[in-house]
Amino acid sequence: MAEHHVFADGDPAATRSIVWSYYVAVRGSDVTLIDVGFRDPEVARTWGVELLDVTAEVRDLLAGRVVRHIFVTHEHFDHTDNLDEVLAAYPGACVTLSEAAHRHLTAEGAAATRAALAAARVREVSGSASFDEWRVETVAGHTAGSSVVVVTHGARRYVLTGDECYLRESVTSGRAVGVHVSMDRNVHFLRRLAAEGDTVLPCHDPMVFEEYEAVSTNVVRVF
Repeated sequence: MAEHHVFADGDPAATRSIVWSYYVAVRGSDVTLIDVGFRDPEVARTWGVELLDVTAEVRDLLAGRVVRHIFVTHEHFDHTDNLDEVLAAYPGACVTLSEAAHRHLTAEGAAATRAALAAARVREVSGSASFDEWRVETVAGHTAGSSVVVVTHGARRYVLTGDECYLRESVTSGRAVGVHVSMDRNVHFLRRLAAEGDTVLPCHDPMVFEEYEAVSTNVVRVF
């Protein structure tokens, strides 16, 4: 990806290596997804992405468990376009996202995404809200509907940042993401996250796949 997309002050002539991923949380027989990815090969070619079909790989790891909840961090295609496929496989799943993200997807999302959301059970978040062990916080720096998802495991708190940072480096350096609707809100979030010292889990940072143990070809285990 062009560096000036990753960081607001990035070099337009430089590039940064990123990955395109989402998160799966398993608790007993229930599964929670944080974002769902995308599968359109034409879109992948446009973005220069090596598109990996991980559906069967994830399904095998779930071993018959059922997706109950889906948190959508924001409205961009690479985080939402598989909603129709996931909701068709798990029609009882509840989708949680910010009001602004829901409004955008309902009006401008892919046709299949709009139809899937219209038939699904949806929870909108305004500001922040907690659902069992999960907390959703709207940031609205990257997009108007951008939020982060927070969960605690053991003594450690994890922040799944969606695209409020592409790389953890944004947190340690305080460099705003290059794609944003509000640099001020994004930088405020990054500084707060750096001060709090939580574990940062972006969707596009290759370091996540290098740091954690692989449990299958394209999946690593965070905890």
